[in-house]
Amino acid sequence: MAHAVACYQAVMDTLRRLDDAAARGPSLLPGWSRGHVVAHMARHADGHLRMLEGVQRGATAQQYPGGAEGRAHEIHLAASQGADQLLDDLRRSSEALFAIWEDLPDELWDEPTRALTAGERPARELVRARWWELEFHHVDLDLGFTGDRWPRAFVHAALPRVLNGVPRRRAKAGAATRWLVVSDDGAGTWLVEDDGAEATVHVASPGDAADVCLTGPSWALLLWLMGRHPASDVPLAVVGAAETAALLPDRFPYG
Repeated sequence: MAHAVACYQAVMDTLRRLDDAAARGPSLLPGWSRGHVVAHMARHADGHLRMLEGVQRGATAQQYPGGAEGRAHEIHLAASQGADQLLDDLRRSSEALFAIWEDLPDELWDEPTRALTAGERPARELVRARWWELEFHHVDLDLGFTGDRWPRAFVHAALPRVLNGVPRRRAKAGAATRWLVVSDDGAGTWLVEDDGAEATVHVASPGDAADVCLTGPSWALLLWLMGRHPASDVPLAVVGAAETAALLPDRFPYG
């Protein structure tokens, strides 16, 4: 919980520079203003609160009324608020979520919840999911916080999980390719094998051959894998054509 609370506080510190004009400006997420990103973080907290309230009642509650369309509608409505209202919205929703974290009895943390995108998982996993969601969207705000400032604990935990999600995000058809993802700061080395029909991910072995090799700090690899920046915009050494490792967008991986 401490990681998520600290990240929220860092996000709010960054948002001190948000005024109405900046809120209407573009974020790093295509088609979304910074106001959309802040609104999404607030609605995400509301969704987690809703699921945990369901746990308290002994029920599985919907994260978002109306599913994906309901979520999109709520974000669209909230995104048009002024900067002060956006911050108040995020503050209110986050503090309500933190309060239920403190109040939820220990025996309920293993009860199931069902998120819109991540599916079923125990309630305790929602804390990590909230932390990671805030870390990614802190960068997406494009207000001076960059991936090289991410906590090492976050990056080294998130990178292998994001890599393991590559098979479901690969382009549905394409040329066969093998690519190595090499962290130069100790997180690990992975081999992604894509035969054109499906992809698999393994921990790489010495001598593994590949068509594409991406090497760099873990935070830069994570940014690229999440589609936040092309390889040319982050400090990665690229051998081969990085675009052959085409991935479908994954804006909201942790629900």
